Amino acid sequence: MEPPAGDHDSLETALREETGAAGGPPPGLATGQIRWTHQTVFLGIGREMLAGRKPAEVSREVLVLAEDIEDLLSEKVLNYAVRGVQ
Repeated sequence: MEPPAGDHDSLETALREETGAAGGPPPGLATGQIRWTHQTVFLGIGREMLAGRKPAEVSREVLVLAEDIEDLLSEKVLNYAVRGVQ
């Protein structure tokens, strides 16, 4: 359930544009963290739904998983390329 490689490149390009980062690793590193989070959440949902679990139960557990993931990420990653109020 890995997203296509082009998705990685598109997301990294968008992060570079949003932050004005011409080079360097931060946009690519942030992209990797976003992809890891996406993959972890969606694989967990898929596995539990295929096991016949109720959607309400799965969604509650995924919210806990998302909070656990948030705890693992640094403030630098969590606040990377955050847009202001438009």
